[in-house]
Amino acid sequence: MADPENTDGSIIVKLSKPLERSDGESITEITVMSPNAAMMDKAGGRTSLYQMADSAYARIMPRITTPQITPNMYMNMPINDSQKLINAVMSFLVGSSSDENLED
Repeated sequence: MADPENTDGSIIVKLSKPLERSDGESITEITVMSPNAAMMDKAGGRTSLYQMADSAYARIMPRITTPQITPNMYMNMPINDSQKLINAVMSFLVGSSSDENLED
């Protein structure tokens, strides 16, 4: 089942297990926004993201998530939740079948 998309194009990911922040806040859903080229570069580049390298996703998450997910939070979340975040990012990278023809 696809995660809901906001009107701004960001994707809401519902977590199977809440994340606990150091301030005591419990996070049950994360909004993921589309990364730009600079964000992808800081994460190790597009290739690292396509290869689904967790270290690359850990670096990009603080830049594209609300509430902000730290690299440590990402690396310690259950695999099914980290995969949901990867899927959200990948959906931005590969586009969708409903995208318009990219020719001018």
